[in-house]
Amino acid sequence: FLSFVRNLFLQVGFSLIRALLYVARPASCKLGKVPNSTIYRDTEQYPDSADLKGILVLQLGSPIYFANSTYIRERILRWIREEQAVSNFEGSILEHVLLDLTGVTSIDITGIETLIEVRRTLLANDIKMAIINPRIKVMEKMIASKFIDIIGKEYVFLSIDDATEACRFSLQRPKPNGNCSLEDSSTTVV
Repeated sequence: FLSFVRNLFLQVGFSLIRALLYVARPASCKLGKVPNSTIYRDTEQYPDSADLKGILVLQLGSPIYFANSTYIRERILRWIREEQAVSNFEGSILEHVLLDLTGVTSIDITGIETLIEVRRTLLANDIKMAIINPRIKVMEKMIASKFIDIIGKEYVFLSIDDATEACRFSLQRPKPNGNCSLEDSSTTVV
């Protein structure tokens, strides 16, 4: 009888630890474009999906709040470092990071501050950040916290394809100083 109770407690304990790890380390992935389509999928799950030159598309798949915001920030920055290394090797430059927030069901002020911090880091490296398809509750919090004012409405898109088209357009339009900007595009949506 004691071994049964002990095993039961062990199983419950492992389940709780697993649940806490899932919350603290949420699902996220790098997306690539499926050839001959407008569909974007996880590059690890779909190795034939294509990376986009100068553009990194990341998908966040859970709420962003105090318990996981540090992990999310570090994960995003790690992907950016990896992508910059690949871009430098291929002779291209990473200019845009797109965050697909379709799976983000909630965000708190710590999560918003994390996104602001990521944006600040990106801007220091001449990389622009845009967000894609935030849910209405998330968008309301981002508007209330002035996050949308900080990043600009022109950096909010309804679909990954809209965002990547705007980025491609801006990558093809050099400015006098050689830089490009999403502000050159008229395909933005809020």
